[in-house]
Amino acid sequence: MRRFAREKWRKRGRHELKQDDLADCAPQGRISDILNGRRAISKDIARKLARRFHVSPALFV
Repeated sequence: MRRFAREKWRKRGRHELKQDDLADCAPQGRISDILNGRRAISKDIARKLARRFHVSPALFV
């Protein structure tokens, strides 16, 4: 699922999202680490992302 979430994020261009736009979910550096595969998505960040995008947290973990 994490691969799916990363792929979705990489396609964010059509939504014009930037890493800074997710500052309410995690610091920009942590978002960058997640997208580059250096860090896993924690349960806390998964919950925040799910709330932001109105999806299940299971999508991110």
